[in-house]
Amino acid sequence: MSDMNYTNAIKRKLDELEVNYSFRDMDSKVVFTIPHQSKVVPVLNLMCILEDGDHVKLVCVLARDTAPEKRAELLKVINKLTISYRYIRYALDKDNDIIADYDFRLYGDEEASALHFFSRMLLAFDILEEAVKKIMPVLWKDDDDDD
Repeated sequence: MSDMNYTNAIKRKLDELEVNYSFRDMDSKVVFTIPHQSKVVPVLNLMCILEDGDHVKLVCVLARDTAPEKRAELLKVINKLTISYRYIRYALDKDNDIIADYDFRLYGDEEASALHFFSRMLLAFDILEEAVKKIMPVLWKDDDDDD
């Protein structure tokens, strides 16, 4: 666990850059939720969970309650995404939600770590935008459509 106060540094950086976010301070972690206007879906909400002072987990639900009959095709797309972007994990969970997550650690001084956090957040949004471009056509396709 780091002695640095990365939470306040991240808040200052997000405020300075006028990023819209919500913030929750829980017992063992803090959660920033940052919405992103997508070109494919109305909004991507990225949950940025900071635990143990320096461990960040970015989590985004890309689709909820997907049709079970599309599971096999979605898993193919998810596997291709996982190969393309190895540091972001994609999963189709038991509730048929498609979830992406990305873990990394913060280190160094607070200002540098806040910039590191911000750059990883922007990278995640870019990659998640590409992911929804590949996932949504599978979800939107009629079962009756011919390939």
